[in-house]
Amino acid sequence: LRRSPSVLLVLAWLCFRPDAQLRYLRQGTWSALAVSSTYLRDRVVEEIDAEPWVVGAGIDRGTFWPVPRPPPSDRPTVGTLYSTMPRKGWDHVGPTLATAASRLGSEIDLVAFGTEPRPPGLADYVERPTGEQLRSVYASADVWLCTSETEGFGLVSAEALACGTPLVTYRNGGESSFAVDGANAIVVEQVELHHGV
Repeated sequence: LRRSPSVLLVLAWLCFRPDAQLRYLRQGTWSALAVSSTYLRDRVVEEIDAEPWVVGAGIDRGTFWPVPRPPPSDRPTVGTLYSTMPRKGWDHVGPTLATAASRLGSEIDLVAFGTEPRPPGLADYVERPTGEQLRSVYASADVWLCTSETEGFGLVSAEALACGTPLVTYRNGGESSFAVDGANAIVVEQVELHHGV
């Protein structure tokens, strides 16, 4: 939650201290309420019976655009975000890739970025990338994998799509504003991703 003098902006849905966030929302001490996705709008309507404005997060088209790609190889590259926050689902990445590699009969390369130091065993990792580095990370992947259990909007996935990288994601809330199953993404239930969809 971020406050200005009279507008409350809800960026993520109750990811941190949910009881305190709900208590504050229910106080109604704000004159207007804004959220970053239709998913968050629906959650706010359910919880406090208010009709917030939807102010979607923007994609910097000066940084993120479709990049020419080399021809596909026999060894696909999957990109993802690395984070130790449990709701970001890093612990789901390994089992998902192992199942997918077994089904494909091929090894899979992994490229990732994040704000934390390089995780053990991950060779292709960019810590705190610039916009140009981030565009390169997105473009180097044949598919972008989002294992977040919940997202208020899903900016990382939106940026990957803006770079022309196909998306595989959980049905995690905020990404429903732009990730359309069968059109620009494969959207699955969390249990399905573990089976290498």
